[in-house]
Formats: sequence, structure tokens, C-alpha cells
Amino acid sequence: MFESLFNIKTAGSGHEALGTLEETPLPDIVIADLGMPGMNGHQLCEAIKSDARTRDITIIFLTGEDTTEAELEGFELGAADFIPKPVEPRTFVSRIRSHMRRKLERDRLQDLSEYLELRSRNLTQSS
Repeated sequence: MFESLFNIKTAGSGHEALGTLEETPLPDIVIADLGMPGMNGHQLCEAIKSDARTRDITIIFLTGEDTTEAELEGFELGAADFIPKPVEPRTFVSRIRSHMRRKLERDRLQDLSEYLELRSRNLTQSS
């Protein structure tokens, strides 16, 4: 259903998900279940956020767990959002689009910052 809206890659475990992050380009968003086999969602989030190459990827947890502690731990590790199961498709798509807009805004700000830094260096060297 969502394949027509997004470029989607799937993984059966947290370890498999980490393996897909070796590919380029990197995904804009990783959606992970907290209860994955082998490596849970919190461990995956921690691994992604500890790598300089992947730390800026938005992580969203899709979870059937309804505990504040699980959410707080996820946010402490760098997760951007929690989406409860069962998922209402329209709400899911809206939230993903909202995170994509934020990512595009961050990218634009980063590009502008790099441009201004380069201009500043050029002006300083010209003086």
C-alpha cells in the first residue's frame, strides 16, 4: 500500500536493517518495531545514532507496546516518534510526510550554513 508513496526497503531483523545501511544512498527514515528478533528497536536506534554516517537518519518506532518507559528510552536514544499499532494508514502517512518535511528543512538549513561558511571564508581571505 505504501510502496506507491515511498521508496521502501524492508528488513527482518535489527541486524539486517543495519546491513541495509551499508548501502547508499542512506534512507531518510528508519521505521523499526521495538520487538524485533535478535536486536530490539532500542539497540538498533543506539547503533544508528552512534555512527557518524547514519546519526542524522530519522528513527520512528512502530510499536504495540504501550509503556511510557519504552517511549522515554527511545527518545533518550534519539528516536523522533512512536506510532502505535494498530496503525491507521492515513495517520501513518501523514506522520511520515511530516517527518520528511522536517528532514528537507534540515537539509536546506545545512546547505545554507555550508554556503554561508564558504562565503565567509572567501571574504576573509580576500581582505
